[in-house]
Amino acid sequence: MMHKLLATLTALTLLTACQTTGARNVANMTPAQLQAAKAQDAKAAEAGYARCDQTSANIVESTKCKAAVRERYITPYAPPEEQRISRILVAQNIALAEKIQRGEITEAQAREQYAAVVRSVMDQERRQHQGRGGRS
Repeated sequence: MMHKLLATLTALTLLTACQTTGARNVANMTPAQLQAAKAQDAKAAEAGYARCDQTSANIVESTKCKAAVRERYITPYAPPEEQRISRILVAQNIALAEKIQRGEITEAQAREQYAAVVRSVMDQERRQHQGRGGRS
Protein backbone atom coordinates (compact mmCIF):
# COMPACT_ATOMS: atom_id res chain seq x y z
CA MET A 1 0.00 0.00 0.00
CA MET A 2 2.80 2.42 0.92
CA HIS A 3 4.56 1.67 -2.40
CA LYS A 4 1.41 2.51 -4.35
CA LEU A 5 0.93 5.75 -2.41
CA LEU A 6 4.55 6.71 -2.96
CA ALA A 7 4.29 5.95 -6.68
CA THR A 8 1.14 8.04 -6.96
CA LEU A 9 2.73 10.94 -5.14
CA THR A 10 5.86 10.69 -7.28
CA ALA A 11 3.83 10.74 -10.50
CA LEU A 12 1.70 13.65 -9.32
CA THR A 13 4.77 15.57 -8.16
CA LEU A 14 6.43 15.08 -11.52
CA LEU A 15 3.30 16.11 -13.37
CA THR A 16 2.75 19.16 -11.15
CA ALA A 17 6.40 20.23 -11.38
CA CYS A 18 6.27 20.09 -15.15
CA GLN A 19 3.06 22.07 -15.31
CA THR A 20 4.14 24.79 -12.89
CA THR A 21 7.83 25.30 -13.58
CA GLY A 22 7.79 24.23 -17.20
CA ALA A 23 10.74 22.80 -18.95
CA ARG A 24 13.92 24.21 -20.35
CA ASN A 25 13.60 27.49 -22.25
CA VAL A 26 15.31 26.64 -25.52
CA ALA A 27 14.44 29.86 -27.36
CA ASN A 28 17.59 31.79 -26.46
CA MET A 29 20.15 29.00 -26.74
CA THR A 30 22.98 28.90 -29.23
CA PRO A 31 23.03 25.87 -31.54
CA ALA A 32 25.82 24.30 -29.45
CA GLN A 33 23.93 24.89 -26.20
CA LEU A 34 20.77 23.51 -27.77
CA GLN A 35 22.54 20.37 -28.95
CA ALA A 36 24.12 19.79 -25.51
CA ALA A 37 20.83 20.44 -23.69
CA LYS A 38 18.94 18.14 -26.03
CA ALA A 39 21.44 15.30 -25.43
CA GLN A 40 21.32 15.85 -21.67
CA ASP A 41 17.53 15.94 -21.65
CA ALA A 42 17.29 12.80 -23.81
CA LYS A 43 19.31 10.92 -21.17
CA ALA A 44 17.18 12.40 -18.39
CA ALA A 45 14.00 11.39 -20.26
CA GLU A 46 15.26 7.83 -20.68
CA ALA A 47 15.95 7.62 -16.94
CA GLY A 48 12.58 9.21 -16.21
CA TYR A 49 10.72 6.68 -18.35
CA ALA A 50 12.52 3.84 -16.55
CA ARG A 51 11.61 5.38 -13.20
CA CYS A 52 7.96 5.58 -14.31
CA ASP A 53 8.00 1.88 -15.17
CA GLN A 54 9.55 1.00 -11.80
CA THR A 55 7.42 3.17 -9.54
CA SER A 56 4.01 3.24 -11.19
CA ALA A 57 1.45 0.89 -9.71
CA ASN A 58 -0.78 0.78 -12.80
CA ILE A 59 -1.10 1.77 -16.44
CA VAL A 60 -2.69 5.16 -15.70
CA GLU A 61 0.07 6.21 -13.28
CA SER A 62 2.70 5.01 -15.72
CA THR A 63 1.11 6.85 -18.64
CA LYS A 64 0.77 10.09 -16.67
CA CYS A 65 4.30 9.80 -15.34
CA LYS A 66 5.70 9.27 -18.84
CA ALA A 67 3.63 12.21 -20.11
CA ALA A 68 5.20 14.43 -17.46
CA VAL A 69 8.68 13.24 -18.41
CA ARG A 70 7.96 13.88 -22.09
CA GLU A 71 6.59 17.35 -21.35
CA ARG A 72 9.68 18.29 -19.38
CA TYR A 73 12.47 16.76 -21.45
CA ILE A 74 11.25 16.15 -25.01
CA THR A 75 8.45 18.57 -25.89
CA PRO A 76 10.44 21.83 -25.46
CA TYR A 77 12.55 20.96 -28.51
CA ALA A 78 9.56 20.59 -30.82
CA PRO A 79 8.01 23.48 -32.75
CA PRO A 80 4.85 24.95 -31.14
CA GLU A 81 2.51 23.15 -33.57
CA GLU A 82 4.08 19.78 -32.75
CA GLN A 83 3.91 20.58 -29.03
CA ARG A 84 0.18 21.20 -29.36
CA ILE A 85 -0.34 17.95 -31.26
CA SER A 86 1.75 16.05 -28.73
CA ARG A 87 -0.38 17.36 -25.86
CA ILE A 88 -3.58 16.33 -27.65
CA LEU A 89 -2.24 12.82 -28.23
CA VAL A 90 -0.95 12.51 -24.66
CA ALA A 91 -4.38 13.46 -23.29
CA GLN A 92 -5.99 10.81 -25.51
CA ASN A 93 -3.42 8.24 -24.41
CA ILE A 94 -4.17 8.93 -20.74
CA ALA A 95 -7.92 8.63 -21.39
CA LEU A 96 -7.36 5.27 -23.08
CA ALA A 97 -5.18 4.07 -20.20
CA GLU A 98 -7.99 4.96 -17.81
CA LYS A 99 -10.45 2.93 -19.92
CA ILE A 100 -8.06 -0.05 -19.88
CA GLN A 101 -7.73 0.19 -16.11
CA ARG A 102 -11.52 0.27 -15.67
CA GLY A 103 -11.82 -2.79 -17.90
CA GLU A 104 -13.83 -0.95 -20.55
CA ILE A 105 -11.40 -1.81 -23.37
CA THR A 106 -8.46 -4.13 -23.96
CA GLU A 107 -4.93 -2.97 -24.73
CA ALA A 108 -5.44 -4.09 -28.34
CA GLN A 109 -8.61 -1.98 -28.59
CA ALA A 110 -6.75 0.96 -27.07
CA ARG A 111 -4.00 0.65 -29.68
CA GLU A 112 -6.61 0.65 -32.45
CA GLN A 113 -8.42 3.65 -30.97
CA TYR A 114 -5.14 5.53 -30.49
CA ALA A 115 -4.15 4.88 -34.10
CA ALA A 116 -7.53 6.26 -35.20
CA VAL A 117 -7.01 9.36 -33.03
CA VAL A 118 -3.55 9.92 -34.53
CA ARG A 119 -4.97 9.64 -38.06
CA SER A 120 -7.78 12.05 -37.18
CA VAL A 121 -5.45 14.63 -35.63
CA MET A 122 -3.05 14.42 -38.56
CA ASP A 123 -5.93 14.74 -41.08
CA GLN A 124 -7.21 17.79 -39.21
CA GLU A 125 -3.72 19.35 -39.23
CA ARG A 126 -3.37 18.69 -42.95
CA ARG A 127 -6.74 20.36 -43.64
CA GLN A 128 -5.79 23.37 -41.53
CA HIS A 129 -2.51 23.79 -43.39
CA GLN A 130 -4.24 23.46 -46.77
CA GLY A 131 -6.76 26.06 -45.68
CA ARG A 132 -4.00 28.47 -44.65
CA GLY A 133 -2.20 27.93 -47.95
CA GLY A 134 -5.33 28.72 -49.93
CA ARG A 135 -5.87 32.02 -48.14
CA SER A 136 -2.46 33.51 -48.76
